[in-house]
Amino acid sequence: MARGVVFRKAPRRPPKAFPELRATSASSQVLAFLRNAGGYRRCCEILAGTGRSHSAVSWALLYLRARGLVERVPDAARNSRYLRYKAK
Repeated sequence: MARGVVFRKAPRRPPKAFPELRATSASSQVLAFLRNAGGYRRCCEILAGTGRSHSAVSWALLYLRARGLVERVPDAARNSRYLRYKAK
């Protein structure tokens, strides 16, 4: 350590809060679709219902799961990698 140099710890930042959903965002459209559809829906049904791209829907589902607004279960009729989603 060099003489006269003082190292300080960086201040701790509070965790980032989730921003509010905008009405035009893919997340809000996916959430609205799942609430109106009722029951569990596959990703392909969400894609068709919202008209959004696969990547937009995938990120929206990840975001909504992190916020606790959507739950997922494995699709019993198919491989367990395939998931079904439902709004809480």
